[in-house]
Parts: sequence; structure tokens; C-alpha cells
Amino acid sequence: MSHHSFINHRVKSIIFVLGSAFACASLIVAFAIYQFGPSGRYIAGNTLLSPQAIEQINQQSQGGKKKQGIFVFNPIDFSYFDEQQRQQRHQTVPIEQYQKFYALIASEKSLDQTQELSHLFIGVHPTILTMTMHDTQQPNSTQTFQMVQFKDNYFRVQLREGDNKGEWAYFYFPDLSRQILRLFAQSS
Repeated sequence: MSHHSFINHRVKSIIFVLGSAFACASLIVAFAIYQFGPSGRYIAGNTLLSPQAIEQINQQSQGGKKKQGIFVFNPIDFSYFDEQQRQQRHQTVPIEQYQKFYALIASEKSLDQTQELSHLFIGVHPTILTMTMHDTQQPNSTQTFQMVQFKDNYFRVQLREGDNKGEWAYFYFPDLSRQILRLFAQSS
């Protein structure tokens, strides 16, 4: 009987260890799906094109032979409504200013998308940061690569997942409008 109880004890121990491992693995997978899955949250630095990537792509395209199909980034455009002049204005954003913006918001986590939040961005005078590219052989072939829209303390980043360009990740950042205008809208 002692041999039989010894085997029973070992079987129970093995079942307990396997059950515990399964429970831990399930918790880790659930956390990963929540944090990184399509229904989870985005981190702003992972949704925005990094300044280093922009510089690296442009340097690589300048370094070698010019082949058809090589895309380079155009200067980053910031457009906003100037309240004093009562008109939409455009500013070219130097990469150093974009780096400051990227560093400012890179760690922000996205919000759940709601109808109220998406309606917030429907307006007459949008504030937009736009990154475009063109083919080196066809400079007039400009394509929008990424767009960031701002409204009050919120911003949204256009996601590029497959063919669906209508998806956005929404973020909140206190005092964002004032900081963005101070950073990008230089007085002429």
C-alpha cells in the first residue's frame, strides 16, 4: 500500500505542477493579448514613425544608385488654423522639432475608441501633422505615409494595418494644444 500511496502522491504533485504552469501561462497570454493585441492598447511611440527611421530611410536613399521605386520622405508638414490671421497655415517641421514631439508623447497609451472621441476630430479647422513620401524618379508622386490630428488635449494617429487606412489610435495628453503650437508653429 505504501508503494501505491507514493505513486498517488507523485501523480498529484505532477498534476498540481502542470495545473499551476497552465494557470500561469494563461495569465501571461491574457495579459499579452490585452496589452498588445488588436483590441488592446497602443503606445504612441510604436504607432508613430520614429525620427530615426525617417533619417535612416532618407540617408539610405541618398547614398546609393538612384533606382526607380525608392521612396524618400518629404519635409514634415504641420497645418493649423491661425486665430489672429483667420486662415489655415502650413509650417515645415524640422526633424529636430519632430524628435522633441516624439519624445514628449512616445510613452502615452491609447484610449478606447468611442464615437464621442472620433466625433471630436470632425471640424472645420483641423490641426494636422502630415508625413508624406515620394518616388525619387517621380517627385510629383507624393503619397501620405502617416497623419496625426490634434484637438484640444487629444491626438490621434493614423494606423497603417494592411489596406485599412481609416483606423486611428486615440491618445490624451494634458495641455497638448498649447505645447504643439509652441513646438511647431514658429512665428514668421
